[in-house]
Amino acid sequence: EGGSIVQFGLQNALPGYSDDPTDGGVVMTLQVEATAYLQELYGEDWQAEYAIPSKELAERNGLTWYLAFASDVQYDPTDEEITAAYTEMSAAAQAMGADAISFDGQTDEQRTNEQELLLRALARVYAAQNDSTAELIRDKVTIQPEAADNAALIVVQFVVPTKDYFFTTAERVWYDRTDTTTPSRTETLVNTSGGVRSLEEFWYAFPLEQGLPVFDADGLERLSEMAAKPASLENPDLSTPEACAEYVLHFVTGEWVGRTGSEDDGEMRLTYRWDDGEMTLRMQRVQLSDSSPTLWLPVGYDGWQPQYPPYLSVVARMMDYYPYRTTVELLQALDMGWVDGAYAEGVLAELDKRWQQDADAVESAVAGFGTTARELWASHKAANPDLFGARFSDEEIEAAYQAVRDYAAENGFSVENLRYDTVTDWSQSQVILRNGVLQDNAQQDGLTIDDVI
Repeated sequence: EGGSIVQFGLQNALPGYSDDPTDGGVVMTLQVEATAYLQELYGEDWQAEYAIPSKELAERNGLTWYLAFASDVQYDPTDEEITAAYTEMSAAAQAMGADAISFDGQTDEQRTNEQELLLRALARVYAAQNDSTAELIRDKVTIQPEAADNAALIVVQFVVPTKDYFFTTAERVWYDRTDTTTPSRTETLVNTSGGVRSLEEFWYAFPLEQGLPVFDADGLERLSEMAAKPASLENPDLSTPEACAEYVLHFVTGEWVGRTGSEDDGEMRLTYRWDDGEMTLRMQRVQLSDSSPTLWLPVGYDGWQPQYPPYLSVVARMMDYYPYRTTVELLQALDMGWVDGAYAEGVLAELDKRWQQDADAVESAVAGFGTTARELWASHKAANPDLFGARFSDEEIEAAYQAVRDYAAENGFSVENLRYDTVTDWSQSQVILRNGVLQDNAQQDGLTIDDVI
């Protein structure tokens, strides 16, 4: 796709910054871009105007290979050893010249890859000319180079946010010259706003690399509002799975010939036939609340199925509808990492309410999930003892007290010496809890001083 190819730097240059040793420490990046694009954007002397310090290594076959150097602090300046190592690497990078890159011995496959790289870079510029506006947003772009013809297939998915309406354009563009980003000619293959009229047009509009359009949370809410209204010229018919699919994907001229599954299921499959073939869609059932209409939205098709239906993760971040999600759905959102921050807190708050009503049901559901959900739930309970009751029963507490009394008697000192004064001993106890064995046994389990007998 152009842009960064390889980053070079010093590992662990920012200790504690991240679990990834390659975060930070970047000395330089080897990049490649269409020469015509660099010169049209920055001028003939593009290096002088480039956003960060850079150095050209080679220019050939319409592509420029260059180094882009780090322009900010990428290491821990307080560490003398790290600073010295980084400075040495940086100086060596700055001293590199044209002899640092060679194309000797290139194979035919590598030359083809280089040509495809150029076609992607030029096509990316062409696709970007369709700038997003408040009324029209470029949602996805897929570029497939066709090196044998010096062409590229560009598929752009647009969304009209005010109407919650997607449409897709597919164009083939040719580049007989490499000294300009303007194609020598173009051909529109399909614009779905005028309908998808054949299986061939379907494949152009929804390639495997791009998939089907997915509505965000706001889009789902507006679709739900539309589905609650009678169908009219201004309001689309969303009353059946077939009608929903036609609205989202713009199918016309063919007919529905098959349905597998029931509207009571979470998913079903629909088959649509044109004169040149047929396509089977995977549809996901989405209902925001008990009183909301049911939406059936396409999420996959023959030859391409997402690992998880995408609206599972979209709805997982719609906090207003948490009371209408099942306990299993809420736990799935936690377990799959679909929610974090305030959304995860919202999920846990909803689970709290259900635990108060039926603790056994929630605990049973949690036990059936993966490590992530179980650990999050355990940490949440440990951090909120006021919600989930005492951590120990009266009998367990008395047994612990008795063990202390027995130990004191056996070792010849008074239990009175073990009394804890919250005024004088609190600060020292905080220090103890942050160190040594107690850090592992207490603090990391979410315990506080009040939990320690």
